[in-house]
Amino acid sequence: MLATYEYQCDKCKSPFQVRRDWNAAATGVRCPACQSDAAHRVFSVVTTLSRGSDGAIRTIGASPCSTCTASQCRGCQSK
Repeated sequence: MLATYEYQCDKCKSPFQVRRDWNAAATGVRCPACQSDAAHRVFSVVTTLSRGSDGAIRTIGASPCSTCTASQCRGCQSK
């Protein structure tokens, strides 16, 4: 089964995604921007929606930044 994993290059700092088998998640990857073999996996944020008993839709696991509109968290420096 394939999954999408997020990585960041240690050399050029570029973020990228790789779709690969679960068993290969911990094996090395090559940065598509600079071709370096030095990259590490980064934590992926998952957001889901839930409808409360009052009918309101709420996010679960959303960004801790109340003003963030990014589709992926890249460490916006607003901590």
